[in-house]
Amino acid sequence: MPSRSSPQLIFTEDLVRKGELIGIVDHAPNSSDESGDEDDIDEGEGDRLPPGAAKVHWSAHEAPRTEYTENLQVADRLFLLGDVVASASDQIGQTGVVVGMRMFCDVRPVAHAHAESGGGGGGGDNSGGGGDVDGVLRRVPSQLLQPLASCRPGALVVHAQARWLGRVDEVYDNVTVAFDDGATCKVLRTDANSLGVHCTTMDEQTWFWPSMVVSASRETLRRAKWLRGSFRSSYVGARATVTRVQAAQALVRWLAATPGADEAAMAVDPPPEMQRPSRLIELLNHHARYCWRLGEHAALREEDLRRLGCAPPRGRRHRPSQLDMCVEVVSCHTRVDVIWQDGSRSDDAPATRFAPAKHVDGYYEFWPQDFVVVRGLVPGAPARAAVVQRVDHGQRLCVVAWRDGGGTETLPVYEIAPHPDFAFKAGDVVIRLPTHEAHGGGDGGGGDDD
Repeated sequence: MPSRSSPQLIFTEDLVRKGELIGIVDHAPNSSDESGDEDDIDEGEGDRLPPGAAKVHWSAHEAPRTEYTENLQVADRLFLLGDVVASASDQIGQTGVVVGMRMFCDVRPVAHAHAESGGGGGGGDNSGGGGDVDGVLRRVPSQLLQPLASCRPGALVVHAQARWLGRVDEVYDNVTVAFDDGATCKVLRTDANSLGVHCTTMDEQTWFWPSMVVSASRETLRRAKWLRGSFRSSYVGARATVTRVQAAQALVRWLAATPGADEAAMAVDPPPEMQRPSRLIELLNHHARYCWRLGEHAALREEDLRRLGCAPPRGRRHRPSQLDMCVEVVSCHTRVDVIWQDGSRSDDAPATRFAPAKHVDGYYEFWPQDFVVVRGLVPGAPARAAVVQRVDHGQRLCVVAWRDGGGTETLPVYEIAPHPDFAFKAGDVVIRLPTHEAHGGGDGGGGDDD
């Protein structure tokens, strides 16, 4: 069992290896907790983990298994912009903020036995001509991976007409399936239980993907739209192959209105939660869009396949924005940029060198570029604002630069507080409000950058 002073080596959501196995940690209790407190329990007394153990969902197994952490090797650790981290080797030392993140994925092409443009169950030749098509494409930049359908759960979107910002919670797809005799039907607005699945999967984002083997009930097949052939009783429960996935509806949780120069065009009330994807504009540059997990399925475009030195599948007609290859993520490699409290930086470092910070002192923890004010002002008095330059984590001292031209000053962290109006962090999604100049005919980009 790890000693009380040893750092925690394995965290929940870590990508880990054990020999040839690779998986994701479902639950990792704090290794410094020797007592059996709530952190060591998943759901009940029967799920208590032994000391020094973690529960891991291996890609080769359907159910999570308990493993001792000393037998696990950390392969990757995901951090997002704005996450507070510590050094993995000094987890009680100073902390830092993630200000940059890049992910590279190892992906394996999914065997696509049924070409979209080919026949039915017999399928066509979809093997590419590149040397890596039948193997693993390594370290593919995650921004090249595209969702199989036009929406992906977790995506940030803006309603094209109502100008509301929202987050996609669920996506309901139209799934085209082909039977061995060539009959093809489209199952409309599927959910996770619409089709029976005959393979193990770790993909929690995409319910169905091309080449997946599925089956359907009589009721589902009768409601389906038949593209080739017609319903037969022999198709009930028979195995079929998914050939195409199209987003049909998206369940959106609306967050805020996005006012522009023409406020009259902005809807006061949020639009309906259920939306057609064609009415949604995705925020493509949001960092969370580039995050993928082990077992998830994505698509690579023809131009990106060629850039990676991999020929696209044969037998496909060229179309703009065509998604030519369905791939499965088999490993991830994350690199991050971190700004530390003392003002130093760690650039383009493997994410495994860092650990989630667990000793953050809440209201008294600051990092460079934070906006702060003097604590304990008289109500109604103007707040004197400053920007944090650096922090001495051990001495609990903070060097700030006053915004009123008062130079720099070293203060105890207990004498300052986060600015009530400027508490933005790296990775936050913000809405730029229109300026008075914009209402007067400007371009909406006016205003003082201060």
